[in-house]
Amino acid sequence: MRILRLLGALLEEAHGRSRRLQAVSRSGGAISCDPNRRFSARSAIHHVGRTSFQRRRGQFPDPEPRAWQGLLARAVQKIAWFRDHFRIGLRIHRGVSPAFYRLSALLWGRNPEPPRYNLVSFLFLRLFGLIYLSAFISFAVQAQGLIGSHGILPVTELVDAVASRYGPERFFLIPMVFWLDASDFAIQAVCWAGAGLSMLLVFNLLPRLSLFLLYVLYLSLFYGGQTFMNFQWDTFLLEAGFIALLLSCATTPGIWLLRWLLFRFMFMSGVVKLLSGDPNWWNLSALSYH
Repeated sequence: MRILRLLGALLEEAHGRSRRLQAVSRSGGAISCDPNRRFSARSAIHHVGRTSFQRRRGQFPDPEPRAWQGLLARAVQKIAWFRDHFRIGLRIHRGVSPAFYRLSALLWGRNPEPPRYNLVSFLFLRLFGLIYLSAFISFAVQAQGLIGSHGILPVTELVDAVASRYGPERFFLIPMVFWLDASDFAIQAVCWAGAGLSMLLVFNLLPRLSLFLLYVLYLSLFYGGQTFMNFQWDTFLLEAGFIALLLSCATTPGIWLLRWLLFRFMFMSGVVKLLSGDPNWWNLSALSYH
C-alpha cells in the first residue's frame, strides 16, 4: 500500500506539471511571473539572457517552443491516463473481490489447497495393472499359433528379414527384446513375465520399475506381433502405459496427460466414424446395425 501511495503522489505531481505546461502553451508562449513560484537559477539566467525583462507587463517572453517540452507533456498525459485507469481498476477490484471470495469459499472452502490426486493416481495404477495382466495373458495363450516358430507369422522370420536389410539402426527402428532371443520359449517368457509384473503393480510392489518393464515387454509384443498387434487398443495401451509411468513420478502432470489422452481418444473415435463416408453415422442410425 505504501508503494501505491507513493506512486499516486508521483503521478499527481507529474500531472500538475503537465497542466502548467499546457497553461503556458495556451498563454501564447508567455510565462507569468508569480512571486510564489520557484525557478531554478539556470532557468532564470537562460530567460533573462535571451530576452529583456518587461516590467510593465510583468512577464518573461517565452523562447521558441522546444520539441522536448511537447514530448514531455504528452508523456505526462500518458502517465496521468494510466494513473486514472489504474485507480478505476483498483475500485473495481475492491468491489468484486468480496463476491469472488464468497464464491470460491462456497466451491472450495475457506482454506483451499491445490489438488494432489493421490487417491486417484493410486487407484488408477492398481486398476491399470489389471489391464496389463489381461493383455499379457490373452496374448500368451495364443502367441505360439500367431508368432511362434510354427505360427502364422513367426517372429524369427521378422528378425532375420530385418537383420539382413538393416544394420545397428534396426534396434531403433523396431525396439524389442526379441533381438536377443526369438525362440518360442522367449515369447512365452515375455508374456508370463509381463503377467507377473502386472501383479506386482496391482499390489503396489516396485510400481515404477514394474511400469517401465511392462512398457518394454508390451512394446516388444507390439512389434513382434506384427499384424496381430496392429490395433487401436494396442497403441492406446502403450501410450497409456507411458503416461502411467510418468504418473508414478509426477502426479499432477500425469493426470493432465491422461485427461488429454482420453479427450483425443473420444474425439478421434467420433471423427473417424464421421469421415468414413457412411451416412448411417450422420443420421444417427448406425447403432441399429451394430
